[in-house]
Amino acid sequence: MKKKLLRDQRLLKLAKCKQAYCILIEIIVLYVTLLFIATDQEQLMIEAIENQLKQFKIRFVPNNEADEINSSVEP
Repeated sequence: MKKKLLRDQRLLKLAKCKQAYCILIEIIVLYVTLLFIATDQEQLMIEAIENQLKQFKIRFVPNNEADEINSSVEP
């Protein structure tokens, strides 16, 4: 029973991470779009998006290092 509970908790954490990444991608697409057509009001939206992006910790790694990442560890 305990093993199933741990598995369910891990799946829930994984689902939350995937949802956060989907939201992040949407924010980045909106940000890039607004950069090309920024009016004064859209400039305020850009600043708000930049503040949201600061909440995510993103680190790009080389392909060879990405293969060695342990995906079972919390992000």
